[in-house]
Amino acid sequence: MNRYFLGTAAEGTWQWKDAYEAVEVALILYLRRKGLPQNPLLELQLLESLCPTHTRRSEEQLKLQQFSTPLP
Repeated sequence: MNRYFLGTAAEGTWQWKDAYEAVEVALILYLRRKGLPQNPLLELQLLESLCPTHTRRSEEQLKLQQFSTPLP
């Protein structure tokens, strides 16, 4: 994210929510390309274990209680 946006989250160049959403889009594109796996639940659990957790939230997200829904 720092390289793409030419700055850091601390500098306000990007937000962690952007990073989480980019990972989610990448997962969807990956699954669309790969097709339905033999054991979909096992595959989703494996992919989820490789992703960052949504632990960093903006003040606005905390105020509005906006949380992402886990992949499974």
